[in-house]
Amino acid sequence: MKLNDLDRRVILLLQQDGRASNTALSKRLGVSESTVRRRIGQLIRNGVISVIAVPEPSALDYKAEALIGLEVQLGSLDSVTQELASMPEVQYVASCTGRYDVFIWVILKSQDELVDFLKNKLAPISGIRRSETFVNLEVTKRAFGWLY
Repeated sequence: MKLNDLDRRVILLLQQDGRASNTALSKRLGVSESTVRRRIGQLIRNGVISVIAVPEPSALDYKAEALIGLEVQLGSLDSVTQELASMPEVQYVASCTGRYDVFIWVILKSQDELVDFLKNKLAPISGIRRSETFVNLEVTKRAFGWLY
């Protein structure tokens, strides 16, 4: 789907307030409510956006967040990333260039759960050669999507 300026403006407004009504969006955009409804529907159907609730982990009593860099045997990259992506604790999985082949972001209830995750879920995965865990001390900004 090729995005036009209206699509981009709809996305921008939804990033600011995903609960905004089509009527409110139409007023801000200067177009009809039916146009906004149709554009949002097309964006969703084409996989350009998803409208979801994004919880704040600390408000739900999740106290441990970490970024984990993984060195992976290249022949195992797909199987490792798929296994990691299936785990509920893992919020983000990306293959990348540089020192690490994969980065993951995990959110858990406690430091004890993080230790358990590292020992009993991550360590047994075949193909992971090395990991380095970066525990988040404080999250200053949490944004999903970007404003353009």
